Amino acid sequence: MYLLFLEKEISWPYEAPVMDDAEAYPDSVQGAVDQVMSDLPLKSMTAVARLDPWEIQTLYFSWVDGLRFQLGLDAGNTALLEACRRDAALPYFTVEDAVMAVIKAVKTACEQACQLRIVP
Repeated sequence: MYLLFLEKEISWPYEAPVMDDAEAYPDSVQGAVDQVMSDLPLKSMTAVARLDPWEIQTLYFSWVDGLRFQLGLDAGNTALLEACRRDAALPYFTVEDAVMAVIKAVKTACEQACQLRIVP
């Protein structure tokens, strides 16, 4: 297997895929929640919904880099950053704070989506 890898031709410099379309990034917290929720399978939504409030930090450290890229916070999505800052009402607000705000909103959405309902 290793020898097959060595025979592949690789062109350098390698260019990573970049999203050029700024319209693909959400501009509100609800839009970010919808985008994240659309990528989560039911099992993951249930796991997020069942987390205790003090366990949300484990979710943050697992998702922070992925959400920064997926939501365009590293690419300059100032609309989402401003929306998160407005909701938090903090004077100093970072990208990491915005990710935490989105994660908390995703947890709330997962709790609502994963409620057990009795159907008559």
